[in-house]
Amino acid sequence: MCAQRQVSVCKYESQNRPRRIAVGDVIRCSAFEFGFRFTGSKQIAVAWHSQHHPQYHAQNGRGDIVNDRSRGIAAFLVARIELETNDGPDDVFQNERRLCRKVHCIRLGEAFVFAESAEQIYFALDEPMSVISPDEESVEILGYAALPIRWSEQQKV
Repeated sequence: MCAQRQVSVCKYESQNRPRRIAVGDVIRCSAFEFGFRFTGSKQIAVAWHSQHHPQYHAQNGRGDIVNDRSRGIAAFLVARIELETNDGPDDVFQNERRLCRKVHCIRLGEAFVFAESAEQIYFALDEPMSVISPDEESVEILGYAALPIRWSEQQKV
C-alpha cells in the first residue's frame, strides 16, 4: 500500500506566533542539511555543530554521513517531541541529570505532501551537551498543520 498524505498548512497570526517549536508545526532550518544515520536507524540525526562528530562516528563504523543541501530548505512536520533524560559528562555536570526536548520530524515534499517512505529526522533542544541541536531561533516556523491529517490507503496494482 502506498499512501500520500496532504498537509494543509495554516499560518500563525503574527501576534500568536509561538516562541517554541510544538507538535504539528511545519518548520525549516538550514542546519538540517548536515545529517548522520546511525546503523539500524530509520531517522537521521541533523543540525550537527561541526562535521567532526559525524566523521568520527562514520570512521568507527557507527553509520553514514548523509548531508543533503535540499534538506536545509525543505519543510518538515514536527511529528513528536519527547522529553529525554541525559546526564554528565562528569567533568562538566558532575552527578547532574537533565530533561531536554528531542524533536522528531517528517520531511514534506512539494505542496506539503509526504509518503510512508518520507525522510525522518531528529534533533535536540535545551540540551547543553548535545552536538545535534540547532539554535531554536534559527528554526523557521512556517505555520502549523491543520489536524487531523487524512489520507486513503491505496492498493498497489
